[in-house]
Amino acid sequence: MIDYPDTCVIGRSTGEVDEQGFEVPTEVYNGECLLEITGQSRYDGFEFEHEPILFIPVNNVMFKINDSVEVTTWNGRVLSYTIKNWEAIKDDMPELNDTCIWLKDGTE
Repeated sequence: MIDYPDTCVIGRSTGEVDEQGFEVPTEVYNGECLLEITGQSRYDGFEFEHEPILFIPVNNVMFKINDSVEVTTWNGRVLSYTIKNWEAIKDDMPELNDTCIWLKDGTE
């Protein structure tokens, strides 16, 4: 069984802004997740870059590329990303049905 120690909020742009001009996204998912930053490594110049991957324990949400993602890790670190791509996973073992989300443009 997979442990989901982190929490995340995934939102989608609607074009609406608040009174200060900040975008107000529509919430698509809010709940537990697992952030893995040890994804594939590739050599880019002189440093290694890691492609973060997010797992959520549901496979019935239709995400879109560039949806916004805010992850709060188990130790309180808050990271913001956008969705690069995603894949819903259906398995014969129900506890393995989840969604794998590849992330990009991370900030802290």
